[in-house]
Amino acid sequence: MCKHMKKLFQFCKANVLFLLTLALLVFIPLYPKLPLVDIRHTWVYVRIEDFVVVFVLFFWGITALRHKNSLITPLTVPILLFWFIGAVATIHGILLVFPNLGDVHGNVAFLSMLRRIEYMSLFFVAFSAMRDKRFLPWVLVALTVTVLGVTLYGIGQKYVGFPAFLTMNEEFAKGIPIRLSGLSRVSSTFSGHYDLAAYLVLVLPILVSMVFGIRNWVARGVLVVSALLGFIVMVMTVSRISLLALVAAVGLVVFVQKKKLVLVSLPIIMNVSNTYFAQKTVRQLFSSNITNIYAHASSSAALVIPYTLLEADPVLFIEPNAPTGENLPQGTGYINLSLSPVTRKLGHFYFEPILKVATTSADVYVINGNFLLKKVLAYDLSFTTRFQGEWPRAMDTFRRNILFGSGYGSVGLAVDNSYLRMLAEVGLLGFGTFLAIFALTVMYIRKTLPDVNDYKTRSFIIGFVAGVGGLAINAFFIDVFEASKVAFVLWLLFGVTLGTLHLYGRRVLDLYKLLKAALMSPIAVVFYLLIFTVVLYSSIMRNNFVGDDFTWFRWAADCGSNEVSQRCNVNVQTIVRYFTQADGFFYRPGAKIYFLIMYWVFWLNQSIYHAVSVALHFGVTLLVFLLARKVLRSSWLGALASFAFLMLSGHAEPIFWVSATGFLFTAFFSLSSLLSYISWQDQGKRVYFLLTLVFFVLSLLFHELGIVTPLFYLLYSLSSEGWGEMRKRVGNVRHGLLFVPIPIYLAVRYLASSHWLSGDYNYNLLKLPFNAIGNAIGYASLGVLGPVSLPIVQIIRSAARSHMIVAAVGVMAIGFGSIWAWKRYEGMMGKEDKRIWFFGVGFFLISLLPFIGLGNMTSRYSYLSSVAVALLLVYLLKKTYLFLLGNGRAIAVLIVIIISSTFGLFQLIQHQQMQSDWYDAGEATRKFVVAMDRAYEDYWKSEPMEFHFVNVPIRVGEAWVFPVGLPDALWLVFRNPNIRVFSWPTVVAAFDAVDYDAKNQKVFEFVSSGELIERRKLRISQ
Repeated sequence: MCKHMKKLFQFCKANVLFLLTLALLVFIPLYPKLPLVDIRHTWVYVRIEDFVVVFVLFFWGITALRHKNSLITPLTVPILLFWFIGAVATIHGILLVFPNLGDVHGNVAFLSMLRRIEYMSLFFVAFSAMRDKRFLPWVLVALTVTVLGVTLYGIGQKYVGFPAFLTMNEEFAKGIPIRLSGLSRVSSTFSGHYDLAAYLVLVLPILVSMVFGIRNWVARGVLVVSALLGFIVMVMTVSRISLLALVAAVGLVVFVQKKKLVLVSLPIIMNVSNTYFAQKTVRQLFSSNITNIYAHASSSAALVIPYTLLEADPVLFIEPNAPTGENLPQGTGYINLSLSPVTRKLGHFYFEPILKVATTSADVYVINGNFLLKKVLAYDLSFTTRFQGEWPRAMDTFRRNILFGSGYGSVGLAVDNSYLRMLAEVGLLGFGTFLAIFALTVMYIRKTLPDVNDYKTRSFIIGFVAGVGGLAINAFFIDVFEASKVAFVLWLLFGVTLGTLHLYGRRVLDLYKLLKAALMSPIAVVFYLLIFTVVLYSSIMRNNFVGDDFTWFRWAADCGSNEVSQRCNVNVQTIVRYFTQADGFFYRPGAKIYFLIMYWVFWLNQSIYHAVSVALHFGVTLLVFLLARKVLRSSWLGALASFAFLMLSGHAEPIFWVSATGFLFTAFFSLSSLLSYISWQDQGKRVYFLLTLVFFVLSLLFHELGIVTPLFYLLYSLSSEGWGEMRKRVGNVRHGLLFVPIPIYLAVRYLASSHWLSGDYNYNLLKLPFNAIGNAIGYASLGVLGPVSLPIVQIIRSAARSHMIVAAVGVMAIGFGSIWAWKRYEGMMGKEDKRIWFFGVGFFLISLLPFIGLGNMTSRYSYLSSVAVALLLVYLLKKTYLFLLGNGRAIAVLIVIIISSTFGLFQLIQHQQMQSDWYDAGEATRKFVVAMDRAYEDYWKSEPMEFHFVNVPIRVGEAWVFPVGLPDALWLVFRNPNIRVFSWPTVVAAFDAVDYDAKNQKVFEFVSSGELIERRKLRISQ
């Protein structure tokens, strides 16, 4: 006995850090967050776990002084660099940013920075502790015991009444034990249900993976029971995103361990998940939204109203529970409140406030005034707080300094997105460094895992990778990397995993060489493009709808019913009608289906529509990257071309304008079809042929531009293989099948009675050559110079219309000059140069074929042709660099950087101006709707009405306001099919069209300030 005790003592003495690591893995999740030391300006407290962690770090520091290699780990440099950037960002924030903000404090920022250091320091403790391969099973025991304790306590909270210690608001954070109701979300020993769910997402995949790695059936049984209890408690947390992340993580584990089991269980999992999430997606119709209620109510006035005197349908507004944490801007609980349809006008309503103290009675106020009762679609509180409250604030904070951010503590306690929080607090540098930690971890695991010959260790690592992956998904909606219990466990497991792998490493790995290669890899380019897209276009989320948007929404909402809550059902009958009945409009069934589904799911939430547009633009940019790699035969040049395309401002209208989303879809599917065709040519696989055909058909459904897609196939074959090979390929039967959708599309379009050629969308055969050349030059200048070139192009076009003979001479001169230039310099161009020029110019002209002969030009038509502009610009930049190499590589690089930076700045300035224009245009439509609400009378909903508008705004700069769509905007608000709308240049002209004192004829004037003023035609008494 003494011998065993002596061995145990020696083991403990030699492995104190390992025992402390196990203790932390058990203690931190199980011990409630009870406050010890209060901190000014926040309800976050210093707790006992902080003192325990500081003690462990102090002990580790002593051991580190004895063993100088304790800091040599694969992650030391990026972790230290992340801390340094965080310190610089916080110092910068305290000195320059915080003085201009009202609700941030230096002490909170400093302690927030120390908290991040505290979290990640545990990595070094756990890494140093793993000195023996046999330690890993004990880590599994600690995790299993902890999960059992956490889950059993959570079940006890639900059914026995175990107390919860929450930190979701200032009162709860004081450590007061709370007994949860039967409807409350379980939090177990954690500070909130989201933290508990995030912990389970991280740990449960490890337990599930170890079920496959352990052969002992008793141990397997314990792991299965623990995992099942964890899943049960996860459901009790009612955290949908966490459950989704957990299913994804466990699915990854099972796929790696047992692929056949995934194939069998996948249909069941998808069916159960679809049912659960469909039931939990809350969409409710609220009947009112009243602001500043207490300003209208007097608690000193008491009045008893007999029940018999109450109106038949009284309106009672019950004060909703305020969101925990930070308050939202007024009205953000509702989706597009201003555009929501009006139910009726109110002279008063009844208001029942939340009781501040327990009582057997309730106060109800009668609020008098002029109010509107509206039918409003509202999402659950989680969606609202994130998408309309916390995330926009985080993005605003990030924009103050995109490189270093605004410092820790600059975005408040809750952002509910760890990535946005990181961007806001430590900027792109800190965010990139943090991601580098994870990238290095993946590389280290990938290079070392083949050397691991123990199946249990491999299973643990697989579970850890899956758990971290699930946590990464969770981080999009929850601050998981900042939640103390989750963060402590995460970095402990990082240290355990890498420390164990370090014991198996047989090779010295140059991770930073691998990291350098990864930073220049195609995946890294995709990430850079994503960040740049978000930075460039995130501000458009606040833009309101304009012009044609209201027409699309009316098509989605008008089902022959005047009910304000009516939305057309997404069913086969409606979709078939879109394909068979165009009603004189352009044949775009895909776009109609898109707006139908979006309106049905997201209603009038403009942020979602803009988010889809930005996502589509990002998708097109990725396709440009892939295409440019093929054409320019260089990943670097392909990346530059994709960034150039992203930066060009001339084609930005479809991104800003919701109505033009069809252009984005068409460009996406057309480029996808071309890339599928190229893959089919290179590899000959049938699946690429099918994808080529499918994407081509999809491009036709959103815009007529899709009809030119097969010409891209011919262009690519001709530019890469020449006439002979292209003829052979085109003669193939399968190539002929690629053109079959065109006659079918034209026939269906004709039968659907769609719009063909008339009005502005028509060709004048006499002027066709002039229009074609003029538009080609105009779109080329628009692609290179942006919207700033449009006024100059319009002046030249106007002058050409007035002097047709001079224009004809000019056209001939341009034609002969182009031929001479080609003959003169053709011999100086290499075969590769000719190929790139031929593809670029050909792509540009083919993309404009449907529009190049029209009598006018508009920037949205240049979207797809800008792909060619980006390719040729990058090609010219490359040629410029090669020309300058004679002066030395450094000089050539610097000059190219200066040229690129100047051009990029020129484009970005125009981007900002366009964003300002589109925001102002959206504000004009919002003010219009608000003004109409203000003037509303109940009879407007049912009686025939005439609305006469004077000086209707058409454009604000480069943005559209009401070119069309004004009648549809009124219909969306009032849902009266008997409304007639007229537009007049002057008030006098409008008065000539209405009667004196007409009740059902209203005249409104748009004044220069953007406001809408009602004008009345009154009789003047003699």
